[in-house]
Amino acid sequence: HVYSPFVELELAKIAQTNNKNEESLNLLLDALEYSRKITPNNLAQVYYELIVLYEEFENNIKKDEFINKCKSIEGTTDSLYKKMCDEM
Repeated sequence: HVYSPFVELELAKIAQTNNKNEESLNLLLDALEYSRKITPNNLAQVYYELIVLYEEFENNIKKDEFINKCKSIEGTTDSLYKKMCDEM
């Protein structure tokens, strides 16, 4: 595993573009589990992407869980993803 969420985020975007949403979801969950150090901005991005995927899967329980996690992140710097989470 790569210990930076950047690679998983990029691979997840590619998978999502190819309509492989389950693969994309697994990559993002791996980013959370295996990243040694994740910045608040990257964490907000991962959470936001998970929210979008869970919305597509119509899993509102998980979607709401990650919305709350995203809203509780502190220390972001001009994060568009954090702002989008806060508006949900």
